[in-house]
Amino acid sequence: MTTNKKHPHQTVGFSIPETFASLKDCAYQQARYADDATNFALYVKAQDSGFPSTVKDETKAEIYAGYAVRFNERYPAVLFMKDGEDTYIPVLKGKAPDGAVPIGVDVAISYTPHALGAMKADRPNYYAILTGIRRAYSQYVSNKYQKLLAMGRELETGERTRAANKEFKDSCKASLDTLIKRNKVALQKGDPTAVGVTKLDEAIKAFYSVLQA
Repeated sequence: MTTNKKHPHQTVGFSIPETFASLKDCAYQQARYADDATNFALYVKAQDSGFPSTVKDETKAEIYAGYAVRFNERYPAVLFMKDGEDTYIPVLKGKAPDGAVPIGVDVAISYTPHALGAMKADRPNYYAILTGIRRAYSQYVSNKYQKLLAMGRELETGERTRAANKEFKDSCKASLDTLIKRNKVALQKGDPTAVGVTKLDEAIKAFYSVLQA
């Protein structure tokens, strides 16, 4: 995956296909992108070891900043002509006239909740524009972040499963090694309950074969 030099936040070959050859091809592409999606969670985990359980504030802030860039790509700032202190007329088409003011997510999230609340009475129209953008942005980033956390939890589940499997297999090996040693001693002492070396070896191989199936 390479970076697009003109748009550093975009990547070459990263767009999802818009057309498919068949349902089979659609399913293949869906599975491919779902598999690759875990790379995002892996990267965040490498930067913040507490992810996804205890994410640092600075980590979350940087992630949200990235979501803001993408939100701005999907929902660019709208140009408004300002008339008076609190009248904003959107420029819907054509060349923007001189004095047009762009209002987008960057402007909307630049205000603190206190500063935004303070303008509710004095500039209700501007307040309504900003809060509308902030609500849409908040929902957008929340959805994306929850999906990222879900990917992180999926990775953790996989890691715990692998660790548990390894622990179980290590325990089995230790027990079987002890069994081999005890059987060897029993054979040397002529214990009639001892199992032949070849037979025991075959039984252990069969055990591992079933375990790995």
